[in-house]
Amino acid sequence: MNIKVQISGLVILFIILYFYLYHRKVKLRTEKAFFRLLIAVIVSACLDIFSIYVIHNADIINGTFLNVVCKLYVMSVIACVQSSLLYVCVDIYKDVDVYRKVAVRSYALLALAAICVGVLPIEHYNDEVNQVAYTYGSSVIVGYSFGFVFLATLIAYITFSKKKMNVRRRNAMTVWIIVWCVASITQVFNNELLLITFAGALGIIIVYLLLENPEANIDRELGVFNQNALNKYVKDLYDRHKPFSMLEIVVDRGIGSIGAELCSYLLGLPQGAVFRYSSDNIMLIFPEDDTTAIRYKEIIAMRLEQGFGRDNNIIIKPYWFCLSDSSAVADGEEFFSLVQYAHLNVADKVSSDITFIDSDMAEDMQNFKEAEKLLEEAIKNDSVEVFYQPIFSTKEHKFVSAEALVRIRDHHGNIIYPGTFIDIAESNGIILKLVEMVFEKVFRFIKNNPLETLGLSYIEINLSVVQCAHRNLVADYMLIMNKYGIKPTNIALEITETASAGAKKILLENMRVMRDFGVRFALDDFGTGHSNLNYMAEMPVDILKFDKGMTQAYFHSQKAKYVMNAAIEMARGMKLAIVFEGVETREEYQEAERIGIDYIQGYYFSKPLSETDFLNFLL
Repeated sequence: MNIKVQISGLVILFIILYFYLYHRKVKLRTEKAFFRLLIAVIVSACLDIFSIYVIHNADIINGTFLNVVCKLYVMSVIACVQSSLLYVCVDIYKDVDVYRKVAVRSYALLALAAICVGVLPIEHYNDEVNQVAYTYGSSVIVGYSFGFVFLATLIAYITFSKKKMNVRRRNAMTVWIIVWCVASITQVFNNELLLITFAGALGIIIVYLLLENPEANIDRELGVFNQNALNKYVKDLYDRHKPFSMLEIVVDRGIGSIGAELCSYLLGLPQGAVFRYSSDNIMLIFPEDDTTAIRYKEIIAMRLEQGFGRDNNIIIKPYWFCLSDSSAVADGEEFFSLVQYAHLNVADKVSSDITFIDSDMAEDMQNFKEAEKLLEEAIKNDSVEVFYQPIFSTKEHKFVSAEALVRIRDHHGNIIYPGTFIDIAESNGIILKLVEMVFEKVFRFIKNNPLETLGLSYIEINLSVVQCAHRNLVADYMLIMNKYGIKPTNIALEITETASAGAKKILLENMRVMRDFGVRFALDDFGTGHSNLNYMAEMPVDILKFDKGMTQAYFHSQKAKYVMNAAIEMARGMKLAIVFEGVETREEYQEAERIGIDYIQGYYFSKPLSETDFLNFLL
């Protein structure tokens, strides 16, 4: 018998089966589909070899048994192609219910093919001299016709649904189909060359190496599943509509030398799949009820308190994130977005060691994304607006300046305030472009409406936290100012205590250079940041602005009044002009004027106004 090619393919298949079973797997839908495909190809290879054996020994084997074996082999070839089709459909049909319907139809067609192959006659050819054996006849023709239908469907799926497929899976299956087609065509025209089994083995090798090698999902350092596996696993759970809970362990100082020991303990837990989410973050997924994650948090915390290392002297105190209900988001992509959002918005790491990720946080994230999208559209379409809030001088009894305030609008025309989108702009890196647009609009407004004709001395513009630490601030600012021919004295730049905390050295350099040009600076939101007295002493500012919260506290709290009076006296001693923000009533205005506050800003005089309304207000 000339079965060397078939045996070689079978040996390869068993080697792959051994390594596939040896490694721990994530239990994905694609893994299950690949395992069915692998078994189908192995069975087909075994039947191929066995059918050749019985044909060569037809003189001593019962004819009915011979026909059954040969027909089983034909059926197994069809089953291989059908399994390949279902393996591809796992990618295409994310919805499990839809996938099941497709699978049922394919199995029905496979059953029909088996019936046809079973009832139709089959012939076999045996050449003892040349050691050649094969089958032919109507059973084989009909069987391979069904196989061609499955193969044509497979090719159609790969061709017309390629956008829904994993690129590597599509490429791997394309190569396999080409190998299979070449082998099948060769065997049709030359029955002596039995290549289909070996082509199947080659296809399995391609798919295994490119996609289904379980070792590719293992973190080599810690022995747990890696982030790539986590992405696929979570996506698969959502595709199958399987609820789960999540527990993330975050070690701020790193898991270091005890990482392997910690992960070994976690792998020994009776429930949960363990993943390395990032260098020092471990995530556990529990496809169970919503109490599993928080229950294991207590179990793991007790073990951590016992210590790790040779003498159990390494104690780690992690921070935890817990998601009890996976339905808080719709899919895997949103799940990871929500986790990242939780990382960036940890409410309190002092009084609590855990953040619960829930539907409320998911809603906050969606609002964040919507605001981010609106901001990006506003910048792209140049629809950022600048409003102006007048500032009243108690000494001159007139409006002498205004604060420029950035605004954007939603799709319904409603105004969105800076508190909603400034942090977004700073986090995604478009804050510099946003502030540049504000500068452009303010300078254009001043050029078209000279401040002297409006009775104003200057316009205040807020600097962002990021811009304060930007080394090119002076050059960028002066470039726009010169473009519109604006005098530096027409502008006062507002900084906040928080802004100056991040990169004080750069900020101070920028401030000193710009003050030399004549630009004034105001310390905004005084009382809401850190190290107030230090900032008053160190920052070369001209104006001190009390935040609305501090102003209102002055009017309604005796204790706050004592603190504010002290701060006011210090500001006067440093010859700083003082602004009260948030003045809303006549009584508050009169009190501020009585104690000698230089400037008043608030709803008592006016809310922030659009350019047109602001001009009408002044004129």
